[in-house]
Amino acid sequence: RAWRTRTIYVTNTKTAYHAGRLAQLRAGNYPLWVYRHNDSVRHPRPHHVSWNGITLPPDHRWWRTHYTPNGWGCECYILGARSEAAARRLGGDPSKKLPDGWDRIDIKTGEQPGIDKGWGYMPGNTVSDTVREMAAKTQQWEYSLAKAYMQNVPASTRDALVTEYRNLPSVADDVRRYAQRALAGSDGVEPYRTLGLLTRGQADQIGQLVDTGVDLFDFAFDASAVLHIQDKHGSAGTEAARGQRAVEAADYRLLPSIINSPDAVEAAGEANRTRNPLVQFVKVIGGQRYVAVFEVRKGRRMLALQTFWIRRAGAAPA
Repeated sequence: RAWRTRTIYVTNTKTAYHAGRLAQLRAGNYPLWVYRHNDSVRHPRPHHVSWNGITLPPDHRWWRTHYTPNGWGCECYILGARSEAAARRLGGDPSKKLPDGWDRIDIKTGEQPGIDKGWGYMPGNTVSDTVREMAAKTQQWEYSLAKAYMQNVPASTRDALVTEYRNLPSVADDVRRYAQRALAGSDGVEPYRTLGLLTRGQADQIGQLVDTGVDLFDFAFDASAVLHIQDKHGSAGTEAARGQRAVEAADYRLLPSIINSPDAVEAAGEANRTRNPLVQFVKVIGGQRYVAVFEVRKGRRMLALQTFWIRRAGAAPA
């Protein structure tokens, strides 16, 4: 299991790298791209070896499905060239023809020959496409691997990636399910669940509010936070007396949206026990004021959810 998890992590980190590399190739306006097989791999794939040196214009449809990586553990890579002579110096062969039947669909995989199932796409063709592909592959990772993956995304695309990650309906639903499992006392609830890294703008803003650096920190929450919120803000009667309503598991699905587009981000004092600084995100949704308070934990490089409450429309402050 550990080997499989590591393989998934390494492959997806490389996919994120190649998504950034695609942006560089496009920005460089190279008239030719060269497919290179990495000859250092222990178990080379015959198809991938046969593609080594293929040199084509960047708008050729072959790249839409064969851009690297195109399978689990794929170590192939793409280089840009400004001329056929330059392509040859890089190991390309401009005269090399595409294999016969390269675009035929294998009924077992739903992809072209040599492409692993689910890998027949161009990582980074759009940020949105990349995030959806990566989220589908990483959403069930344990916390530390998911966070490390995001930290290894190229800086040039990281903000867009983490923002779009929080926009995914599947992520919102995953947050809700995590809260449900925590409230039910289910076995096997992960110690932490990530809500994605801070963007650079958020890191700058929060760093100024709390006077400490928070670059590459993530937003996170755990089962103890969910239980604390249930204890403090889960009673309908108590919350009604405060002009608030009880927080339910379904409300947690709004956390990614609150983080991505808050109406206000404010300093909120210090945590009672740790004296760590607190920051609150405020957003009005459907006439109700949602307030999510995060504790800045420097040791864990995270903004951990500490409490969460919902004030009813028109209610005066408690």
